[in-house]
Amino acid sequence: MIATELIKILEKLPSDVFIETDSGWECDATEVNAAYYSSQKNVLVLTWKPQGNYKYYEESPKWECVFCDVDSRSPVVLHSDF
Repeated sequence: MIATELIKILEKLPSDVFIETDSGWECDATEVNAAYYSSQKNVLVLTWKPQGNYKYYEESPKWECVFCDVDSRSPVVLHSDF
């Protein structure tokens, strides 16, 4: 994820949102290519597809996908205007 994408997301969320990461592989640097927001928890989670823990967020009704770039190296980029 590039900074401008993160800024776009943050501009649409409350200024006191908590930001967490959940890549499923925290012992090394991991690219972020998906973000999920819970309005109930006021938490934004940055994660990594297809290896991260994104399935938990996709399958839960408490989380909304606010950004998804399934493969940042491919020309297909999916973004949400939540």
